[in-house]
Amino acid sequence: MGMTLLLDGDIFAYKHASGSEVATDWGDDIWTLWTDARQAKQQMDSDIRGTASLLKATTIIIALTGQKNFRKDIDATYKNSRKSSRKPMALNELKQHLIKEWQAEVLEPLEADDLLGIWATDPEYCKGSRKVIVSSDKDMRTIPCELFNPNKPELGVQQVTEEQADRNHLLQTLVGDSTDGYAGCPTIGPTRAERILNESPTWDRVLEAYEQQELSAADALTQAQLARILRVENYNPVTKEITYWKP
Repeated sequence: MGMTLLLDGDIFAYKHASGSEVATDWGDDIWTLWTDARQAKQQMDSDIRGTASLLKATTIIIALTGQKNFRKDIDATYKNSRKSSRKPMALNELKQHLIKEWQAEVLEPLEADDLLGIWATDPEYCKGSRKVIVSSDKDMRTIPCELFNPNKPELGVQQVTEEQADRNHLLQTLVGDSTDGYAGCPTIGPTRAERILNESPTWDRVLEAYEQQELSAADALTQAQLARILRVENYNPVTKEITYWKP
């Protein structure tokens, strides 16, 4: 059985676009920021090939996030905080390179995370091949899958069971994600969330935590749907319909 890498192109493109930027001091308080996009592409390609070689993978499939985002239909403020953040200069060029040279896939209005989640949990996708998600994003731990973190290669390929993935989804629902712009349950950080789920890793216990903060079941469900990385049962490839998570 060969190995297929399901690779998060967003992370690889951002890493190498950001890493290629050079700040130059010309004196007299004049600075410029420049990048060598060609070199960044070469380094990204080498990184991808090196990961495939390390894992002895036979196939690489890359996912990218598109321009639209279905989570904004759940909460219009989703990822609004990123609008004011400067993106690396060569980011779009590196993403276009992944599409042109690596046949990276973009499927509106899904994020790359969702494509990876759907592919990993679809028994018919790359049937007969061992599928491994390659990503350093902690959200990938909410997907039942085999997972490789390129930032921690010493950990090797890790197995995330369905039980672990479901628990991690509840954890994300409680903690939220400031990077992605959803708050979770106020006053609850990772340590307290772990303690809550150690008592009872259930939706009822999550609801209780929200109610203690004078928030409704609808508030909790919104956060859970934002935190949910789509799996095969959440997406119909024929109708393009997304089924939001429900307890």
